[in-house]
Amino acid sequence: MTKCEKCPAEVRFVQMIKKDGTKGARGILDVLRSEKGNIRITTDARGNFEGRVLTGYALQIAQTNGEPLYLSHFVTCPAAESFRRGT
Repeated sequence: MTKCEKCPAEVRFVQMIKKDGTKGARGILDVLRSEKGNIRITTDARGNFEGRVLTGYALQIAQTNGEPLYLSHFVTCPAAESFRRGT
């Protein structure tokens, strides 16, 4: 695993997939699943991690089914603001 540049947390880089199925920006996720998570991780044909943000009914179903969901590391990183400022 990879460690965050700003805190000691382990993180995972994933290719985020937009609602229309196209590739978005790479995302940085916490490695540990979270009850507050809203990102589903799958793998593509090459074994690369892909992340999809779930909302509304899809999120409720995933939570009800006990699916592993993850949070963006920017939600939990104590130094998240420094990433936004570029410091």
